[in-house]
Amino acid sequence: MNKTFQWILLFLIVAVVLMCSSIRTAAIWTFFPIVAFFVLNVCEKRLSLIAIFAASFAYMIPVEAVFGEEELLVKWGEASVLTGYRVLMFSFVAVCAGFLVFIKPLSKREKSEWINVKNSVNLRSVWYLFFFLNIFSVTLFSPMIVYGLTTGRGSSSLYNMEDGGGLLFSIGVFGHFLFALLYVTCSFWGYYYSKENRGGISFFKAILMASPIFLIGISSGTRYYLCFMLICTILPWIYNLTTKRIIWIAIGGVVVMMLFAAMKASRYSGFDFSVILESDNAKYASSGNDGVIEKLVAKGSSEGLVRNMAMIDYYTQTHPHTYGRSIGFLGIFWIPRFIWNDKPTQVDHWLIREYESGFGSGYSTASSFCGELFMDFGYFCIPISFLLGMVLAKIDRYVEKSLIKRAFFSVVASGLFAGWCFFMVRSI
Repeated sequence: MNKTFQWILLFLIVAVVLMCSSIRTAAIWTFFPIVAFFVLNVCEKRLSLIAIFAASFAYMIPVEAVFGEEELLVKWGEASVLTGYRVLMFSFVAVCAGFLVFIKPLSKREKSEWINVKNSVNLRSVWYLFFFLNIFSVTLFSPMIVYGLTTGRGSSSLYNMEDGGGLLFSIGVFGHFLFALLYVTCSFWGYYYSKENRGGISFFKAILMASPIFLIGISSGTRYYLCFMLICTILPWIYNLTTKRIIWIAIGGVVVMMLFAAMKASRYSGFDFSVILESDNAKYASSGNDGVIEKLVAKGSSEGLVRNMAMIDYYTQTHPHTYGRSIGFLGIFWIPRFIWNDKPTQVDHWLIREYESGFGSGYSTASSFCGELFMDFGYFCIPISFLLGMVLAKIDRYVEKSLIKRAFFSVVASGLFAGWCFFMVRSI
């Protein structure tokens, strides 16, 4: 029955988007169906990947459509704005539909496959290794922590990409490895203390041990580093839910959203606790005359995804589609430019420069989970998004099995998958 209601919500979203010629109106009328889709998934006592995806979509998309419509129309025209928004919404529905079609509940046998091997001596020795990694990581990133919290990412020479990127960006693949190691460290603390099975006490122990890594994420000024770190730590508690956990997730989610807002507002000034209760983007703050939905939507984060979809449609009206070259960047992004000087740039980097100016060499936008596909294949990005939903369903089963079996490296991978699922709404 729950799945039936989810299908009804998806059809409702499609109907509303087709009927509305204003993206603001469409966003207002589809906000609650998207949130309801998330709630119905949580009611199954599982924070599945599609629930994370829906929550992220509700957080990032409506705010720009509701409060930025006028600016979008002036810049890109009504036709491109409406097309870009509709493709974004239909692709969201396609991902959800693909997930619902291919997701299968675990059998009783699979749910009973408890192969957790308890070896307290070996695990305790690993505890010391990761405690050392905590100290090593904070020491290594201490300059970034100081500058990030006091002067902000945008004002610190450590982040100056014009001069080689400073500490954070100049180390290339090694930098990606270091941040991956931070995620693994967070996963270990969640994994280790979840084995204690002492409820809230174990949870807060994991948070306490991972807090030095969270500090690195906060000082980076990049919310999605912190998002990955948080999810990797708390995944053993949030994936299988109880009513009590759902309440705590709701409270924690509000706190994290406010923290994200403070991080974004502090990129050029250092971290400022005074902005933690303010809207993520004053430009899209609701007025006193707005309704309940507008006030809720205003708490989201405008990532420019609707703009980029409109920009892609505007561009492809006079230029050919890229037919795989845009999404193909996923296969080469990890190759450092000092090895491949003429490596192509991704669409999120070069397209904005077709119409705007004044950006530094390291600046890029985000075109959403379907943006590269839209640039490559036009409307065919929608059925491809359905296949993406199928992939999420397969990964979701892997995550659920991993948390049942409690194999450490599978749990680590599951944390990264869950973090990626939130981030991919912005950029796959």
